Amino acid sequence: MSDNGDVVSLTLEGKARLEAQLHELKTVRRPEIASLIHDSQGGRPDAVDAQYEDAKNQQAYNETRINELERLLENVDIIDEAVQSATVQLGSHVILRDPEGKQYRYVLVGAAEALPSQGKLSEQSPLGQALIGKKKGQQFSFAAPKGEVTFKVTKVG
Repeated sequence: MSDNGDVVSLTLEGKARLEAQLHELKTVRRPEIASLIHDSQGGRPDAVDAQYEDAKNQQAYNETRINELERLLENVDIIDEAVQSATVQLGSHVILRDPEGKQYRYVLVGAAEALPSQGKLSEQSPLGQALIGKKKGQQFSFAAPKGEVTFKVTKVG
């Protein structure tokens, strides 16, 4: 269980992506960085110091990320995207329309796998929080950084 006991909501795809990233960091990046550290100890003293320091910084970042991913993956709750509901919930696929008629497609996911540019909206974001519990046809507004924004839910699936 993670130190803070927080459940991490992920889709199966999101869990697989994080597991692949963890595998890459452990099996590819760790050996690469170890090699960099070893190689940095054979040059000019001033170059050695800079290269060694850079390699040690890379190592610290890599190990920190490995620890973060392991903690996230320890307490995963899989979001069932197949569950159909009339109201927006975690795992819902939604289509929103703004007052100008522009449509937006999102799937509501946990914060750990949110990628708004790919349509994966965090349940903890202002829009995600405003969407929870909404139904098809419902109009709603929420406070965004640029001001009040209004959408209409045109599909929940």
